[in-house]
Amino acid sequence: MKVIVINPYDQTITEQDSNNTFEDYYAKIGNGCDIIQPVKLNGRDKIYLDEEGLLKGNPALFTLEGASQPFAGIGIVEGSKAKGVKLTLDEVKDMVYWVANLGGMLMKVSYRDNEATKTLD
Repeated sequence: MKVIVINPYDQTITEQDSNNTFEDYYAKIGNGCDIIQPVKLNGRDKIYLDEEGLLKGNPALFTLEGASQPFAGIGIVEGSKAKGVKLTLDEVKDMVYWVANLGGMLMKVSYRDNEATKTLD
């Protein structure tokens, strides 16, 4: 099955094969991940994140359009086990913003155009 991997460390968003197991997600997320947290995106898709991502050094951050906070580390977008990801790769790319920490001020940067769009509160 396909998943969409959001990697804020190298600022890439890719579609990858997955066997949709927690072990596979731990390996894709890396950074010593051993607890993952699902966050609902829509009626069918979820994003899986390292539950302790903010506690691990200086993590790279991203956020999604409409999200209330930034996410730390790599995120994996998964659909239902039977049907796969509903969101397309392009739709996810349109939703993602990289978050830059500028001396304590967080700045959202669009994936598409790499132009700063606004600061986060």
